[in-house]
Amino acid sequence: MIALNVSLKQKRVVVVGGGKIAERRVKKILHEEADLFVISPSATNELKYFADTGKLFWVKREFQSDDVKGAFLIIAATNDAELNKRIASLADNNQLTNIVSEFERGNVTFPASEKKGRLAISVTTNGGSPKIASELCENFINQVDEIFIEDLNNQYYQRKIKKSNSN
Repeated sequence: MIALNVSLKQKRVVVVGGGKIAERRVKKILHEEADLFVISPSATNELKYFADTGKLFWVKREFQSDDVKGAFLIIAATNDAELNKRIASLADNNQLTNIVSEFERGNVTFPASEKKGRLAISVTTNGGSPKIASELCENFINQVDEIFIEDLNNQYYQRKIKKSNSN
């Protein structure tokens, strides 16, 4: 497995499920400017709020096989393991899939992640313990001070200047 940062901007992302786990996945994606669809007959209050404010589209019904067509990323986050397996089986080889009940069935996992300025830190235990991954990630990011973040921002702008001058 390789760790990648992937842009979801203007990509179709389908989340099947409307519970707390689906909500956690949605929160990680919200600021990525994806075309985000949540498919579930019911949803948490926070997911409903995101739909009401136009941050996602809530399709208020049971999952249908065609729902995954054209999706860049599919997240099966229902409390029904059999439905999650069915969703995984419907994805083609070129679609990213995250199956919350059995991460091995998908080809994408969501690591614990934290951001501070331009710095992004992600930690995964590959299914061993998401709690430990979250604790490690939080510990790492808390060790980074504002001086480091300012220096990182300066380095970023210096790189941009050098690149624009070389063109």
